[in-house]
Amino acid sequence: MKVKKGIPSGQDVAGYLANVVLLAILYIVAWWLGQKVDFSREDTRVVWPQAGVALAGLCIFGTRCWPAIFAASLLVTQYIVKLPLFPARAQQEVPLALGFGFALANTLGAASGAWMLRYLGKIRFSLSRVHDVSVLVLYGALISPMINATVAVPFFVAQQPASQAIAEVLWWKRWVGTGISNLVVAPFVMTWLAAIISAVKPAKVKEWQLVPDQRPFTARWPLNRIGEAALLFSLLVVVCHAGFATEKLSREVFAFPITYTPFPLLVWGALRYGPRGAATTVFIVAVISTLGLSYKFGPFATVDMGLLLLQLYLTVLALTALFLSSAVTERRLAERELLTSREQLRALTGRLEQAREDERAAIAREIHDELGQQLTGLKMVLHSVVRRLPAQDPKINQKSEELTQLMDEAVQTVRRIATDLRPGILDDLGLVASMHWLVEQFEQRTGVPAEFRGPAEELAIDTDRKTALFRILQEALTNVTRHAHASTVSVTLLQKGRDLELTVTDDGRGGAANALAGTRSLGVVGMKERATLLGGEFDISEAQPGTRVMARIPVSAKEEA
Repeated sequence: MKVKKGIPSGQDVAGYLANVVLLAILYIVAWWLGQKVDFSREDTRVVWPQAGVALAGLCIFGTRCWPAIFAASLLVTQYIVKLPLFPARAQQEVPLALGFGFALANTLGAASGAWMLRYLGKIRFSLSRVHDVSVLVLYGALISPMINATVAVPFFVAQQPASQAIAEVLWWKRWVGTGISNLVVAPFVMTWLAAIISAVKPAKVKEWQLVPDQRPFTARWPLNRIGEAALLFSLLVVVCHAGFATEKLSREVFAFPITYTPFPLLVWGALRYGPRGAATTVFIVAVISTLGLSYKFGPFATVDMGLLLLQLYLTVLALTALFLSSAVTERRLAERELLTSREQLRALTGRLEQAREDERAAIAREIHDELGQQLTGLKMVLHSVVRRLPAQDPKINQKSEELTQLMDEAVQTVRRIATDLRPGILDDLGLVASMHWLVEQFEQRTGVPAEFRGPAEELAIDTDRKTALFRILQEALTNVTRHAHASTVSVTLLQKGRDLELTVTDDGRGGAANALAGTRSLGVVGMKERATLLGGEFDISEAQPGTRVMARIPVSAKEEA
């Protein structure tokens, strides 16, 4: 049955309602945990974790799920806060109008922030770019809390006229508390929630542009990585407990310097586990330090401005961790894309080389079979005509001999061109024999003594490796002819373990290696590409005197890098 366009199906409605209910539950749980952890002062909080959950949730589930934030906020102030489950400090009467105003402020702040992050900032929920963290700071930690505070404070002043004199202070407190929540809690919830949902719905990986490092549930981590993560977070908990939740340290001189101890662990998490690791380390530090302040432990409990100093500390911590992790992840992604593009370019080069070899073979066959036969037939006809010419005319005899010689040279030229395009000996007798033949041809053509040393028996390798090594030797000998001015040339083909090593050494003039290694030396580029395409290595060096060209290629495809 087809569903009319624009009318949501029952499955869509059920999915939407499930998202709304889930987000509302997360909001209420975050508020409850905040009450359990942050109770140092009655009039303000270090962080409001429900604000960070609201921002991250609306980013993940979409701004259309705003009713979840409004309903959950209203439920908290009008019903849940009055339950015996919560301490007396949380059980404060909130008039319905004020509860409505708070719910409206929380909803507008989170929804506007999520909308700006999604559509203006184009944020990736993995926070894998510096841009993502920048827009999170701008829209999530600055503008969104401003909207929240601007809407909430007038409602509060209307219900509490006596607070008119401190309205500006109330605005600043709400803006700072919500902003820090969006900077500390939202990245933690956003990165983990995106990872969990993408594991259940793999299509979200592409939609949200998650990087592989941000998908821990799609593949198992090796044991050493799991052990490293356990060690990292165990050390972080121990260090934070010693620095923020130990009564003795609150009276020690080194109480404030000890707050720097989480930074190395924070850097560890950012470098090794990306933005999600950085967000998790910051969240753990925030929870333990806030709990320590609530119980009057740690360095921030010893000063009058302890709450404000802790907020500043968490802000610096979060900014450092998130920007560091996003910069490192962005660089890794760029390197990964570069490696991918190189692999694609090499694969394309390999296909082009194969196409060129196929075309050479086809042209060689056409020249040998068609043009070669035609020239041979023409030569036979010419000999027949010459035999019928009068023998008394010396000029005719001379011209006929010249014509016959030119015909013989044309036939030899055609054969040489066909052989250069695709030596039949390479296919018929193998690599060792074809290299030996190529070195002999080089010596005959140039007059330079050349020596070839190779295996006694033919090598059992595939056609791609035969062709690559043969073409590398062919190009190396061509470069010797053009650049080296050598008096002797030595060619060696050896099998070293799982590799085949081809070495071409001449005793020509020095500096040839630098000349050949220039960016315009297409022959050298071609030799290097042939070697690397098969997982091998290529190098040009000085031989003292002369030049040494070395190519090393794995014997089989299984050994390729």
